[in-house]
Amino acid sequence: MWVNSVALDKAKITILSPDPAGGKILKDPETGKLLGILLDNAGDRLMELAWNSIDDQFEASYEGLLAGLEQAAIHGITTIGDGRMYWKRGWYEVWMEAEQEGDLTARVSVRPWIYPASPMLNQLKYFESIYSDDLARLLIVNQVKMYSDGIFINGTAKTLAPYLNTYLPEHPFGINYIPPQALSGWLESLTRIGYGGHIHAIGDGAVREALDAIENIRLQGMETPFTLTHIELVDESDVERFAKLNVTADFQVGSDYVAQQDHRWAELLLGAKRSHALMNLRSMYNSGANVTLSSDWNVHDINPIVGIANSLSMQNKGLPDITSAINAYTINAAESLGLETVTGSIEIGKSADFAVLDKDITKASTPEEIKQSRVILTLLQGEVVFDEVR
Repeated sequence: MWVNSVALDKAKITILSPDPAGGKILKDPETGKLLGILLDNAGDRLMELAWNSIDDQFEASYEGLLAGLEQAAIHGITTIGDGRMYWKRGWYEVWMEAEQEGDLTARVSVRPWIYPASPMLNQLKYFESIYSDDLARLLIVNQVKMYSDGIFINGTAKTLAPYLNTYLPEHPFGINYIPPQALSGWLESLTRIGYGGHIHAIGDGAVREALDAIENIRLQGMETPFTLTHIELVDESDVERFAKLNVTADFQVGSDYVAQQDHRWAELLLGAKRSHALMNLRSMYNSGANVTLSSDWNVHDINPIVGIANSLSMQNKGLPDITSAINAYTINAAESLGLETVTGSIEIGKSADFAVLDKDITKASTPEEIKQSRVILTLLQGEVVFDEVR
């Protein structure tokens, strides 16, 4: 174990452990000198310390939340699945304040983040204390966010075959934030207190491990909703398991390189065959799985219109038609959040949540034409939360 102290924003921060769960601190292989590069959860742990050291932390978080909600409303988003709620940074209290002050302009499924390096029992106790599945509220807390693996560009996405090149030669198959055995334990414990969740699983190894863990709880008769999100690579033998296990497959397609199927960056890491298999929405759609699209903003464009257009421009790997693309952002997404009885489609008895566009995108002749459309009005529960003319 080593100890490294650095000065950051007037706070002295000490990092213990060279290998935090789900992360890596890079050192020069010859001298052992720290390179100042933190991968994945190692960076998260440092950021946690840094964020908690700043002055006016609550005010800064609240201001950022309102700015984010404004952007969501501008783009016609009426329901949000919070990417990961860092509750150790006081973010749950920020969300609660926004609800109490009437500042929420979207229905929000707040997903507390599972800290991979923290004890399970303490976290479960906290999750149980904040749980709420009252669908009459705008703030819902009945799903968590957890990471199975990292990302390809860092060599931390978990793969079934080794990387061709990696920053982490001691981990040729990538790494886990939460190991497979612990993942099964987490899911069993979460379902007992009512939680479903979204599991970050990018590599084909992480996808298989997550599906195995979900299959374990399905065999115990538990039908809690689970989604694998940020999916990029799925082994052919695992595609059919999504529908069989009632697991949603969530993709992010809001980047130009995704729409253009430009995966040259991945060939050095994975080889041509695996890199060309990335982001195959069509195979998942054809399997009968519930396929959703989301933004992962600000990694990808927040605008659903861009995601819809991109999903149709991916040739034989994209979604087959405009209806399936719209469904992936609406009713399918509501189902993944357990909100399909409340929102996701315009029906009698559901909440009046919808966006008005300046043109009918179902009649657009090309994806580029779809991208030219814009939101002019957004309503949540029948109340205007964005109006272009205001």
